[in-house]
Amino acid sequence: MRSARITPLVLPLALLAACSARKVEEAAEAGTSCTRCHGGVDNDTGAPPRDAHGSLTGPKVGAHTAHLDAGVACETCHKVPSSVDDPDHIGPGSIKVRFGQAAKLDGASPTYAAGTGTLGGTCSSTYCHGSTLFAGGTTPNPSWNQPKPSAAERCQACHGNPPPSHSALATNCFQCHSDSVDANQQIKPGGKHVDGHVDIVALTACAGCHGDPGRTQDSPLVRAAPPVDTQGNVTGARVGAHLAHLRDGPLAKAFACSQCHVVPTDSAHASNGAPVVTFGPLASLNANPSYASGTCSGVYCHGGGNTPIGGGGLNIAPTWTQGSGGATCGSCHALVPPSPHPSVDRSGAPLASLPQCSQCHPGTVNPDGSMFVANGLHVNGVVDQNVHPAGWLAPAGTQQPHGLAANFHDPAYPRGLDDCRSCHGADLDGGPGAGVSCNACHAANGQQAWQTSCTFCHGEPNRAQLAAAPPVDTQGHVAPSERGVGAHQTHLFGKQPTGAISNGVACGACHDGQPYADIAHVDGAVAVALKTPGGAAAGTFDAGAGTCASTYCHGGFRAGKAATPAWTATSVDCASCHASQTGTDFSDAHLVHVGTFKLSCGVCHSAAYAPGATPPTADKALHVNGQVDVAASVNYDRTTHGCAVACHGPERAWY
Repeated sequence: MRSARITPLVLPLALLAACSARKVEEAAEAGTSCTRCHGGVDNDTGAPPRDAHGSLTGPKVGAHTAHLDAGVACETCHKVPSSVDDPDHIGPGSIKVRFGQAAKLDGASPTYAAGTGTLGGTCSSTYCHGSTLFAGGTTPNPSWNQPKPSAAERCQACHGNPPPSHSALATNCFQCHSDSVDANQQIKPGGKHVDGHVDIVALTACAGCHGDPGRTQDSPLVRAAPPVDTQGNVTGARVGAHLAHLRDGPLAKAFACSQCHVVPTDSAHASNGAPVVTFGPLASLNANPSYASGTCSGVYCHGGGNTPIGGGGLNIAPTWTQGSGGATCGSCHALVPPSPHPSVDRSGAPLASLPQCSQCHPGTVNPDGSMFVANGLHVNGVVDQNVHPAGWLAPAGTQQPHGLAANFHDPAYPRGLDDCRSCHGADLDGGPGAGVSCNACHAANGQQAWQTSCTFCHGEPNRAQLAAAPPVDTQGHVAPSERGVGAHQTHLFGKQPTGAISNGVACGACHDGQPYADIAHVDGAVAVALKTPGGAAAGTFDAGAGTCASTYCHGGFRAGKAATPAWTATSVDCASCHASQTGTDFSDAHLVHVGTFKLSCGVCHSAAYAPGATPPTADKALHVNGQVDVAASVNYDRTTHGCAVACHGPERAWY
């Protein structure tokens, strides 16, 4: 009886024990195969579809497969259980979303709001759905049960396609993001998509965001310059004068991007969308450039700062969108820069046209006034002056071409030293133009006192007397047939081929201001001011013919022959300036005294006079001294012109 009663109780207990054992066994198996309870349809992860109740749809199924296919690991959204009886794994309300590190990349703070009934929950502020990109995604807070988007919709869900920061032309993601997208615009499995970084493969891809990759005439970096800007615009503040700077233009060769920007090596520069202007070394030369509100100022390239060209530009602070009028001749510096720039050209004509600039800047300006852009000298950081021909500085001991120019012997430099001063400064010490000191160069070659040394330009420094007189002349000539040499030595030393006839004349007898104190007299003109031995002005010099006239020295006196000798004549004789007092060539009473009575010159004059001698001689101390010298024994009266001698009384006048 007792047994029959117990039997109904034992059977259920046995069944319970068996069930419990089976669950433990299942639990153990479940630890290694989640698909025993859910999942197993699309993959082997255990993620639905098929939820724990066998349903293939609904809030517990949702977008599991879509995430796993995209490479999102389970732990991105859940704590993955290590066994079936892990806390929160089984039981009411056990669907736990606990975001992992991947959902929190780039500073995201993700949340999940569970849905009710058949409605799936909603994710918000997750890195995975573009919350930190701010890139125009259409669905940054997706519903868990939202239908799977099409391929085109998928790319726009988290960020725009292209994102708003990109050019409208930037539709080939592979060009810049080949680590994330393949050539067919498909996400690369195992690639860098959704890895916490915006991955850009190379700078050659810059034109994917801005610029135009179709501009094949430009370098890859220049192709990336607007137009087009990152929003597809071809005009506006982000386009401006990019190409005007980056291509050769009418005024200068192309400028490098680095003169206005630090050229980026990654995409970090696009993080805030704001253009960053950082001026390079050329733009900052002797200047403190700045950029604000679309305007550059203080930029070397536009005439700002302490420029060597002197300023005076009409538009030294151009606006970025000003167009072709932003930079023209006269915008950066005055068409005729202020002093110390010369105001006249090398012919002395006032500077008034661009072709004149080529006289001093032939490497920068063409003869027609246009810029010699191909030569690359305009806006290169220096004032390029190439006014001198080859061989300008000849070897020491030879005639220097620049010396000829300074002395008005080079038609290319018609203003002589004033042409030099235009670039080398008023004192020839360098000046702000050429920056090269004539004084320093001459001093380095042993001519510290060149401006006050007469023999620096003419004469022979090793000559013992009157070393400054030609030969040599200012062109290096030594022959008397050259105008610069002529009869200098004959005049200064009284020389003739047959002997000296005087002690010569001083330099001041023909030139005023001798000796000159410095180079101020170098003006291209030969200053001839003829005088008598007493200092009175007398006579003229015909510079064209090279002859003297009405000079005392050459017979400009009573009974003289008033000769007009050529400066380059090789010799003159006694009969050139006055009668030779020989043969039939007599003057006044010489005919009687010398011709008839055969008196020698020494009777009335110094015994040194012997015009009939071979060679004829004269008293060098008295000849050509400004007066007729008569011996005291003759008692010559200079008023009545008579003599009182044994031969006759003073009643007999000489003339």
